[in-house]
Amino acid sequence: MWTRGAVASLVAALAWGSASAVCAQTGWYVSGSAGNYLRQVQTTETQLSRFGLAPAQTVEKATFNAGVTTTAGVGKRISQHLRFEAQLGYVDYTLNHVNPFANDPDYPRLDGRPFDRIQGGRLTRVTGDVIGFYDFNPLRWGVTPYVGVGFGGSENNRALGTFASSDGVTLTTPHGSGAEGFGVAEIGLSIPMMSQSIILAPSYRFVRYRPTEDSAHVFSATLRYAF
Repeated sequence: MWTRGAVASLVAALAWGSASAVCAQTGWYVSGSAGNYLRQVQTTETQLSRFGLAPAQTVEKATFNAGVTTTAGVGKRISQHLRFEAQLGYVDYTLNHVNPFANDPDYPRLDGRPFDRIQGGRLTRVTGDVIGFYDFNPLRWGVTPYVGVGFGGSENNRALGTFASSDGVTLTTPHGSGAEGFGVAEIGLSIPMMSQSIILAPSYRFVRYRPTEDSAHVFSATLRYAF
């Protein structure tokens, strides 16, 4: 009985090992990430208005508070060094302050002075992208540096915001929505966790949007699980 049990256990172990090896060879994996989103200073042309007056065309310099970003993705490894991944993402952040300037006598206080955010001014993005990654040869302890480049699209929304200058003048920024494309470049490290199936990947990503020309720095941590 003991011999039969031992043989059965050995056969089961071999079968499980073979199945695990087949799963590992599929190359498919899923990922999820969370991080900080740091949008850079932006200068744009926009319209601001007051009741009873025609809208003024203004040049607006804006800064932004640090935001949060999350992604979920599915990827496929096609060689030892090359893999591709499709991702869906969400970004949430707010304006910090704006410096509007209008060369218009009806708007004498839009002279480039800073207006600090009081409330509102929330911005969100829903994104989708495809990225190709190149994994270098592993370093010590299996840590693997990688680089990636890709492209995608973003659906953007901007809420109304209330801002005030130091002398008590208030300003309401407009709401709006739109879509744009973007390019992305990423560098990071793949760190095995307990097994080769679970990877922790701290990374830095630079994102450039078109046609608005705005850009952002993203610092995040990703977990990948390989099937």
